[in-house]
Amino acid sequence: MVVLGCLFAGVVASAQLATTNGIVSALNFDGNVSDSAVGIESTSLLGGQFIDSGFGNLGRAIHFDGSPSQGVLLSDAPWLKQPFLTVAVWIRTSSTATMQIAAKGHYPDSSVEQWSLYLNNDFFGGPRISFVIKRNSGGLAGQGWYYASSPAMRFTNQWIFLTGTWDGTNEVLYVDGKQVGANLAVPPGGVDVFDAPGSPAGDIQIGRSTVTTPPYYFQGDMDQFKLYRRALSPAEVQALYLQEGGTLKYEAALASARVVNGFFVQADVVKGGYGYTNSPTVRIVGGGGTGAVAVANVTNFAVASITVANPGFGYTNTPSVWIDAPVPFGATAESTIEAGLVTGIRLTYPGYGYTTAPVVSLLGGGGIGARVEAVVVDGAIVGFNVLNSGLGYSSPPIVRIDPPASIPVPSTSFDVEVKSLEITLHVVPNHHYVLEGTPDFTNWSQIGSDFIATGPQETRRLDVSVAPGFFRIRDVSYNP
Repeated sequence: MVVLGCLFAGVVASAQLATTNGIVSALNFDGNVSDSAVGIESTSLLGGQFIDSGFGNLGRAIHFDGSPSQGVLLSDAPWLKQPFLTVAVWIRTSSTATMQIAAKGHYPDSSVEQWSLYLNNDFFGGPRISFVIKRNSGGLAGQGWYYASSPAMRFTNQWIFLTGTWDGTNEVLYVDGKQVGANLAVPPGGVDVFDAPGSPAGDIQIGRSTVTTPPYYFQGDMDQFKLYRRALSPAEVQALYLQEGGTLKYEAALASARVVNGFFVQADVVKGGYGYTNSPTVRIVGGGGTGAVAVANVTNFAVASITVANPGFGYTNTPSVWIDAPVPFGATAESTIEAGLVTGIRLTYPGYGYTTAPVVSLLGGGGIGARVEAVVVDGAIVGFNVLNSGLGYSSPPIVRIDPPASIPVPSTSFDVEVKSLEITLHVVPNHHYVLEGTPDFTNWSQIGSDFIATGPQETRRLDVSVAPGFFRIRDVSYNP
């Protein structure tokens, strides 16, 4: 959506969602295969059936039956040869077979390959999603692939949003706006770009394999295919997911502990969770020891690692590591200026829990008069409208966004009134005992009457209103 606003000195600026910046191809499949981004004339429907998606803001979608005669072809064009890129698409399938969702490469010999987004069932752990790019391949088919893959996952019979990005250094895969895989060991630089000798350069195949054997044709539904000439940020990927009808799936992180010689020496992240904007509290519970302190390190809204700040001591068993769950939080953004005017607001995190558009304030920068409003979709900010660019800004002003109203979190605690305490004592029959208590391990006093044990166990019920905090039993058989 574009909104125009009247500014000082007759200047007019347009405000748009950050996720439209750098887009070179966009297929909505709303009953046709026209490209709403640049209007590629050579977009061809090879075969498929248009359907109602029945989900979010997707509207119409396209169904492919998995046969070689179906798919969409984007014939090669200069704007489709992108060294740095983002590929995004919604899919729904009932199959877990290996299938190519979208790829750039020549059909049917797979020459001049550049990238691919596909469902990968290698039978080692189950089906997963993979985003692959080519580097230093020399233009040879099957050479130079680098993978960013998800763990084995269940994704059948539901709409999921897939995004693969490459910024020249980091290859990242997202599912439903959440990072699920990355490859940070790819040689830096742009994706390989080659033209096939004597034939057109690699086309974009959507729902169609770049090879005929094995037949990796897509079977299922697809919608909202997008290609960008840059890598979207994690915040932009999430904003795009929300914009098209997705909902945020917040989850708490999980970790396990390692104990050596009574010391808490390491915490291993089992699941990073999602939705963290700062370090959550980490609690070390149980294990018989005390004093251990750990700090969570957050990257891309998930707990990436845990640093042991204090190992504590006396741990005889492995303690539990409790990590606080993420809670509703405010969005963040940065401003851009040009010629003294505020020209745009870049979303860096969409926040969560907004029921109405929050107040957005611009602070500092040396100028005056700029005004911005936030666009909220499904509780999160997805973009901004610049209502007034102001004037006289010498540096980008700070963007301050009011936080959402707090959302009640179900309580996990409750009040209990304890009036009595029952303890079981292990004793020697016919011995004479005294039960004693102390609040400080220094001053001990007798509790109740002394007694002669009649069996190997004795049970005593104490009134906690008069009982101290700690107890011991003393055998006075030979020291009356």
